[in-house]
Amino acid sequence: MLKGPQKLNFILFTLFLSINLCLSLSQSQQNPNFVARLSKYGIDFFGLIGHKLVNKELPKTNFPDIVLPIDDGPGSGQVNVSDLHILPSLFVSPKFRFQLAPPRAIRFVSKNGIVPIRGYWSAYYWLLGIKFSTSGWVQVVAENITSALELGINHQNERPQFEVFSCYAANDKLQIEIGGGFIPWLINLFKTPLSNALKEALHDQFCQIVHSTILGQLNNFLISLPNTFDLGDLLFFDYAFDNDPQITSTFIESKLFTDVLAQNNSEICPFGPSTEMSVKESGIKWMASIWIHSSIPNCLLWSLHKSDILQITIGPNFASGRLKRFLQTSCHIYQICLGTFFPILAHEYPDKHIDFHFHSMIPPILKFISSTEYNENNILLEAEFFVDLLISPWEDNQNVLARLSANSTAIIEPFFENTRLKGDLINLQVKFSEINSTIGNFSEQFLHKFSLVCIPILEVIFKSSFNIGIPLPSIEDIKLANGSKLTILPKDEQIRIDANLEYTLNNWILIKGRNI
Repeated sequence: MLKGPQKLNFILFTLFLSINLCLSLSQSQQNPNFVARLSKYGIDFFGLIGHKLVNKELPKTNFPDIVLPIDDGPGSGQVNVSDLHILPSLFVSPKFRFQLAPPRAIRFVSKNGIVPIRGYWSAYYWLLGIKFSTSGWVQVVAENITSALELGINHQNERPQFEVFSCYAANDKLQIEIGGGFIPWLINLFKTPLSNALKEALHDQFCQIVHSTILGQLNNFLISLPNTFDLGDLLFFDYAFDNDPQITSTFIESKLFTDVLAQNNSEICPFGPSTEMSVKESGIKWMASIWIHSSIPNCLLWSLHKSDILQITIGPNFASGRLKRFLQTSCHIYQICLGTFFPILAHEYPDKHIDFHFHSMIPPILKFISSTEYNENNILLEAEFFVDLLISPWEDNQNVLARLSANSTAIIEPFFENTRLKGDLINLQVKFSEINSTIGNFSEQFLHKFSLVCIPILEVIFKSSFNIGIPLPSIEDIKLANGSKLTILPKDEQIRIDANLEYTLNNWILIKGRNI
């Protein structure tokens, strides 16, 4: 868990990364397949988080020491001010927020607030060969701090880097009180120049805190990012920063190229939009919207196929052994097992069990459909599997006794839940046919009965997989809030997710601009 300024780094990082990262590894793609947009309401959300974190971190700021010569009067000397720090008990945070600054920047602005600063001074002065020394305290109270930091972004080593276009800080009222000491005439010699130096230090430090401390750490963090982003569940994004966002008066938007890879597969996905993605808005005030082209889940399925992940075995131990008797190669005459239909199994492999090993024949294809029979918000998944019959356990017996094909179509109603794309299985159809066999022919009657046994099992597998879903990237404590909406756009081959954001820090929760 990140703390302190690093947490604010993550806020800035999330704000820009969610709209700026161009995950651009696929040479075959000519058009982006992912569009992300952050509205003014999303910008306000990040501004509220930024204010909360700055309110926590700013009072911890220590100001640099001040050393000034004392040139007034007949002698000369020096005044030193040290341990300048903000008094937390009297501190009232300025109100910070983000503003869009088209066409290429975003501003982090503040107003109001009270910043009380206290420190200690010591001075000496030489006059007629005599050294006069004294010390005391100094207190500065700055009211209504107005600041504006304008940030842009550039590229370095295919990663985003922030730069400061401008920084301005001022205050409407500044009170400076110098106390202590026992030589009033000496204090009067440096009071005015010290007041000016303190005022300048306060202004400079407001910009310096963000410029050197926050942005410095943030840029170092961005440079250290790996080229592969781990989504969990053995899924990865390969990415490289490629282009700048579109910034308007109402939103920030970026179009991205993505390659979604499964473990052990580094090939480039061949799928991608044939034309530039169009963007259709929902017309409702959401914080963020993303448009996902069908090529993204299809690339995921393609990668899972290439990695040999799309496979499952129905054997004697499957589903707590419910099919164990049916999968026997031999059984009593009054029982029904595979040996009943294929006597060669009982003759050549008595007292064994058969594994039905399903593995993808070709990459499954996902299509967005508009259906009248089912809900319009649906997905059609088409998959073809080899079904190999082998002596159990199949890992130790690689001789394929028979091979079937299973052509399946599934209707899925997608939804969004807990930062994952999930789905409900509405309908599943599977047709089995024989490819080759060494144990006898598979009759249509057997294949029909086998499908009646197998489809309910496959439905359980499909439902379990769809319930796990595909994770969407999230960073630290910022996530898509419950109530976010998923919409299928069949003509555009897109999924649109309209979302509000949620942020949790300790017991403080921010949802759609509300503190809980």
